[in-house]
Amino acid sequence: MTQEAVARATTLAGLRVVSAADARPSILHYERLEAQSWAPWLRFSRQVLTEHVRAFPEEQFFAYDQDGLVGALSTNRIQWDGDPAFLTSWHATAGERQDYKDTYVTHGNTLVTMSMSIARRSRGSGVAGQLLDAVRTSARSRGIDHVVGTYRPLGYGSFKTRDETGFLGYVDLQQDGGLPLDPWLRALTRMGLRRLKIDEQAMVVDLSLREFDRLRRLSATAWVRTATARDALLHEPALPFPVADCEFWEAQETGTWYVHRQAGQAVYVESGVWGIVTLDGAGV
Repeated sequence: MTQEAVARATTLAGLRVVSAADARPSILHYERLEAQSWAPWLRFSRQVLTEHVRAFPEEQFFAYDQDGLVGALSTNRIQWDGDPAFLTSWHATAGERQDYKDTYVTHGNTLVTMSMSIARRSRGSGVAGQLLDAVRTSARSRGIDHVVGTYRPLGYGSFKTRDETGFLGYVDLQQDGGLPLDPWLRALTRMGLRRLKIDEQAMVVDLSLREFDRLRRLSATAWVRTATARDALLHEPALPFPVADCEFWEAQETGTWYVHRQAGQAVYVESGVWGIVTLDGAGV
């Protein structure tokens, strides 16, 4: 089977999924897709996107419809013995510069799904499932044993504005039928995800106070200062200052901002869920 055949999925009419080894994407279009999908402080920079595509093309997957790029799924390749205890965090797996150069293992036995972006016009149409199918197909054809990832419960950002349940309780909530309450975890479960453990400090973003205040002023999202941070116990190990000395800010995202005025720093921390995706499943 050719690499092109491995990377292509065809279950959605008119959708084509390829790896960057077969069709290099426009970095400008890729950057625009990121901007539709991620808060400004969570996006890969143009330099990092370019480096992923240049250095690790077989691990970057792109979905196109008749009008252009509608989805992207970036993966990294590591060596993993199958024990969840040895999975670290999203941040550690991406590397300090997030370009994978310090963490990529050439003959690693595991693909880690690092970031997925879907165009607004294509959300809910099955693009995510096709991208994940392409990763599974590629893993099987290349003799890679595992596909894992640390996944963001996307509904938690809005949920925590109206409910006191913390992150650990939220990810355990289920609908009738036993599927997760969170819409993204529910969709992934239907695609073959099996939960492994909590990634307590999955994403960590450290900004100057000036940059934090600039982000808050320019954001279209309503930011709210809160009296407490309900997930502080999970996040505190990632902070360079005591939680007790912080302001807490929520921006309708999975994580929380911890702001230390005296230190002139603001740190965003969010937790995730490590999971493993069955290689014989199919996206829906």
